[in-house]
Amino acid sequence: MSQVLQGGTLTRVYSDLVLDPKYGPSTREVWRGQRSSLLALSATYSSLGFRVDYSDNEGAAQLTVTLPQGNDPSVSETPADTWEVITESDQQSVWQNKRVFDAARSRAGATFTADDVIANWRRRIANALAGKATTNSAIEGPTEFVELNENSREPLTPHEAGFSLNEDAFLYRLYVKFLRGEEQFEFRRVSLRLSRVVTANYAGRAVLDPIEKVYTTVKLQSTFSVPASVIARLPANPPANLTPTATAWSWKLRQDGYQILLSTNKVQETKDWIFGAWDTDLYELVQ
Repeated sequence: MSQVLQGGTLTRVYSDLVLDPKYGPSTREVWRGQRSSLLALSATYSSLGFRVDYSDNEGAAQLTVTLPQGNDPSVSETPADTWEVITESDQQSVWQNKRVFDAARSRAGATFTADDVIANWRRRIANALAGKATTNSAIEGPTEFVELNENSREPLTPHEAGFSLNEDAFLYRLYVKFLRGEEQFEFRRVSLRLSRVVTANYAGRAVLDPIEKVYTTVKLQSTFSVPASVIARLPANPPANLTPTATAWSWKLRQDGYQILLSTNKVQETKDWIFGAWDTDLYELVQ
């Protein structure tokens, strides 16, 4: 290919693919022609941050240009992907603990649900911590609370609050946990992280969904091209009895960021998804 630049003719002798230590997969072009034209072309590429090598051997001037993949439209982009499956610790309210929910469900009756039981427990514990005792501990029927001491809002003892090991040992222990400040529990989350290095020409734009989406594992794989070898290492969905009402075990995008290195025309994309029982009333489930 010949090109006229500032009155001089340049010829691209050849181009090939190389693995450059700085750029990664790259196209290497070799140009020959008049010295002034080669230096002008060298200055153009150099100002863009690309590596150029000029040589002049007994009047035979030559310029070698190294272009990251993606700058040559005839070469398809091959992104460099790194996938990580990470387990990290987090905290949630005790009221979101599955064992608390199971205990409430075991106390549900014909006319009230596990949610009614939890509402009753929360009401009784919150008032007891504020110095108020109930006159009716039944799940059904009106519940009134009275201050045992008008001059104090200090927490009541389990006995003063009406909690008994003999009547309901679980509720008694639950109240004692709140007395001790144990209002949250630690659990593990699994996250999936993608780090992708591409040229700036190939990188996409950040997307902000008006309604956040959550993806089943099957849809996560098809939507984001997750390799099968990575999918095989992701957790399976827990059983239905550990899935709260109106939730689905799915993946929610947490991070979608870019690091842009202008000198090499490279972009590092970072995405990660969190696995959990996400609320399908608040998030759009893609399944």
